[in-house]
Amino acid sequence: MILTQGQNIHISKGDAGTLTFSLSKGAFKDGDKVVLTVKRNLCGEKLFDKIVSVNSTDEKFVLAFASKDTKDLDAGQYSYDLRVVSTDGSVYT
Repeated sequence: MILTQGQNIHISKGDAGTLTFSLSKGAFKDGDKVVLTVKRNLCGEKLFDKIVSVNSTDEKFVLAFASKDTKDLDAGQYSYDLRVVSTDGSVYT
């Protein structure tokens, strides 16, 4: 099960699923990447990244989680960072 409540994301250990997001301002450009990084805590080590390439016609993007992404994680709360990395290297969070 994957569930969102506000800025919280709930994923059952070992489950597969998708999350759909959209930009609140601006638009994507061809070649932009969306990166979701999951960490043990805000300043902790990176546990995994999910990366999606987007283009200028995309209004939303979908991040897919495979069972292997969460099957080895301990139950608990984790931090995540979601950012857009543009083709010129600019980062938007």
